Amino acid sequence: MSEPILPKHQLFESPNTRSIEIFGWFITASTNSISNAPECDALHATLGIPLPEMTFGSNYLTLEHRASGSKYSFTAHEALKGVKGGKLSEGDGGVKVGYAEKWMQSRHDISPHSDQTR
Repeated sequence: MSEPILPKHQLFESPNTRSIEIFGWFITASTNSISNAPECDALHATLGIPLPEMTFGSNYLTLEHRASGSKYSFTAHEALKGVKGGKLSEGDGGVKVGYAEKWMQSRHDISPHSDQTR
């Protein structure tokens, strides 16, 4: 069995990013740590929706074709801007995870005077 022939490419790596240059495109993926409280607060303020418990707000994917100057960036902030806020209705395109109801109920069951720790 012969090895596959790979097109000419160049790989670049740093602690939080991996890039590949191939067919005139420079593609970079950045994976950073979970956002801290101030970062989540700022993101929440601009979006107006509750954030996932583990938000990786600094992650991104960039595709750049340097010869043409075309560049496409995908960020956590832009992705979260597409989340439908408010009440969800059948067929409205909103997405709800399987445990959403149980999670919301657990948040409503905790009172300020509760001795439960979560």
